[in-house]
Amino acid sequence: APVDNTHEDGPAELEGVPIVPLRNQVIFPSVRASFEVSLELFKNVCDHLERHGGQSSIGVVAARPARRGASGGGELYEVGTYCRMVSHSAVEGSGEADGEAG
Repeated sequence: APVDNTHEDGPAELEGVPIVPLRNQVIFPSVRASFEVSLELFKNVCDHLERHGGQSSIGVVAARPARRGASGGGELYEVGTYCRMVSHSAVEGSGEADGEAG
């Protein structure tokens, strides 16, 4: 989904913003970018946004690589990007979103 990251809101503005972990991708401020997530995460984020009045704000955070021999994914980095989801679409088995990062 395209994401708009042109906002500079403080921590108080981020309460309730869904966090989307990204693997092998980083989204930088003031850049429009597409990213792909699992269908389950895609549906959860879309449901959350609809429940909150159609807001389009999300947080994207890069995931650290999983440690060798560890099950599951890696932990998230401490810094991410506050974005506005511009569009989204479900593709077989996954969801794709475009957004602009702030």
